[in-house]
Amino acid sequence: MLEEGVTLIERANRATDALPHNRWEITIEITAESSQRFAVTHIA
Repeated sequence: MLEEGVTLIERANRATDALPHNRWEITIEITAESSQRFAVTHIA
């Protein structure tokens, strides 16, 4: 695995066992036709 860097994974919920334990998750929720809500969560 990489020592440093950023990796973006779409639909990572399908592979949670393969993800690092210490990570950041970004969730995007569509709230209307032209707006979204972003949530950033630190998983440790």
